[in-house]
Amino acid sequence: MATIKPFKALRYHRPKVENIANLLSPPYDIISPEQKKELYQRSEHNITRVDFPIPPEKGDMYEESAKLLDKWEAEQLLVTESRPAIYVTEEYYIDWEGYRRIRRGFIALLRVEDYKTCAVYPHERTFPKHKDDRRKLLRATHAMFNPVFSFYSDDDKKVSSVLKNVVDRTLPDWNFRFDDGVTRTMWSLTKPKEIETIVEAMSKRSVFIADGHHRYETALGFSSEMDEKMGTKPEDDAPYHYVLMYFVNMEDEGLSILPTHRALKDIPKFSEKDVINMIEKDFVMEEMERRECIEAVYHTPGSQAMAVQIGGKYFKIQAKPDAISANADLQKLDETVKNLNVSICEEMLLKPLIGGTENLLEHISYIVEPEKVHDRVASGEFQMAIYLAPVSINDLERTARALQVMPQKSTYFYPKLITGLVIYRF
Repeated sequence: MATIKPFKALRYHRPKVENIANLLSPPYDIISPEQKKELYQRSEHNITRVDFPIPPEKGDMYEESAKLLDKWEAEQLLVTESRPAIYVTEEYYIDWEGYRRIRRGFIALLRVEDYKTCAVYPHERTFPKHKDDRRKLLRATHAMFNPVFSFYSDDDKKVSSVLKNVVDRTLPDWNFRFDDGVTRTMWSLTKPKEIETIVEAMSKRSVFIADGHHRYETALGFSSEMDEKMGTKPEDDAPYHYVLMYFVNMEDEGLSILPTHRALKDIPKFSEKDVINMIEKDFVMEEMERRECIEAVYHTPGSQAMAVQIGGKYFKIQAKPDAISANADLQKLDETVKNLNVSICEEMLLKPLIGGTENLLEHISYIVEPEKVHDRVASGEFQMAIYLAPVSINDLERTARALQVMPQKSTYFYPKLITGLVIYRF
C-alpha cells in the first residue's frame, strides 16, 4: 500500500512575490514554443526558466537550471518551509459543458515503488524520449517542480474529512487565478495529528497514476541510480526514494477526464476515398454535421465512441463486433483494455494508416481541444483526425488493477496541475 509523508517544501517567498501566477507555469509537456517565450518574458523568475528552459548557446541546459535554482534560493526568492507539511489544494473551474466544479486534493511525498508491488498502478505507456529529459533535469537539480497526478479511493472519507476541516477552518497561503481560467487555492497542513490521520489512512490504500507517468518512472529510475551511487537500499528512508505527488479522491465531483484526440499527418499514400473505404470495412460510419458529431461522441455511454474528420467531412464511427473479434492484435490484449476506444483506435486505425506504432510522434499530434483539431486539419497541416470519447475513471481503475496499460495519451485530467507552487528539493 501507499507510503506517504509530509515534507518541507521549497516555495516562492511571499514577501517577495507581487503576483504568484506570473511565476508559475503549466506542465512542461503541454507548453508550446510560443508559450515558453511568453512565460520567459512574463518574469525573470518564472519557474519555466528552471523546469523547462530554452537551451543556452553555451553550457549544459540542465546544469544551468541547477545554478539558477541555487541563485534563487541564495536570494531568498525561494525558501524552504520551517515545518513539514501536507499541502491542501482546490481548483475552481468551469468544465467543457459549462458546469462549475471544485476539485479538492493534497500534495505530499510518496515512496516510489516498482509497479509490481501494487502500491502504485500506472495506466498508460510512456515515451522513452520524455523520460530522458526529466532524468537529466532531476540529476542536475535534485528537485521536482510539478507533482505527479494520482487518484485513490476514499470510501470511508477519512482523508476527505481532514481536508474539509483544513479548508473550512484555516486561511489559505495562496488564492489566485491562472492562465487556464482556473482559480487555485492552497493551504499548508502542519498539525501532526491531522497529518498522521492522512498518512495512516493512505497506508491502507493503493494509488493510481492519472497524469505524470514519465515523471514517476523517472523518479523510480533515479532512486535506483542513487542507491547504487550512495550504497543505500530501496527500503531505506532516503530523500531520493520519494516523489512529489498530488492525490485526489476518485469519487471527488471535481475530477474531470477529457480525451486526447489524434491529428494525423504524412500518412503513406493518403487518399480520402481510400481511407473512408478502409474504415467502412471494420466500422459503422454515420456522416454528421461537425458540432453534432463531436457532441454525440462526448455523450455516448461507454468508451468505444469515436469520430473521424476527413477533409471537410465528419463521421461518427463504431467498430463492428466481428471486426474486433477478428483483429489479432486486439485479441492479444487483456479484457480490461481491448474493448476501449483508445485500443481500437490504435490497432484498427492508426496501425493500418501509419504502418505500425514505432514512430507515432512523427505522424501524430495529441490535442485536447476539438476546435483546435478541426482548424489544423482544415488548414491542411494534418490530413485527418480521430476524435475519442473520454475514458471513464472506472475503466481506468480496472485497467490499472489488472496490471495493464492503455496507449499513450489515453487520458487528459483537467485542470492540469501547475508547476512551481511547491517544489521538492533534496
